[in-house]
Amino acid sequence: GSSIVRTYFGDADEQIDIPLPTIIKPIRLWTGKQVFSAMIRPNKESKVLVNLETKEKNYIRNKHFCPNDGWVAFRSGDLISGNVAKKTIGDGSKSGLLYVVLRDYGCEET
Repeated sequence: GSSIVRTYFGDADEQIDIPLPTIIKPIRLWTGKQVFSAMIRPNKESKVLVNLETKEKNYIRNKHFCPNDGWVAFRSGDLISGNVAKKTIGDGSKSGLLYVVLRDYGCEET
């Protein structure tokens, strides 16, 4: 359950707010977007409220409605569209997720 999730995130003292699962029965399941959002903003006290939009390699058209889910958008730390890959995380540019978090929130949060 939630203790397994805590093993992968941060240090043992960090509070992690587990979101409600998207699917409840027959077993509780979370989406990848929920898990990724929890890694960016683990709890309500976190000051990391990233707002970012970028294209991934598989982007074709229609931004948030891209048929390939290639338009990546974060709103207040929540991943609302897209599939996160190397370009979004940081491919050396100043528009990647890691750079934006480092620039806006510092080393501790990154």
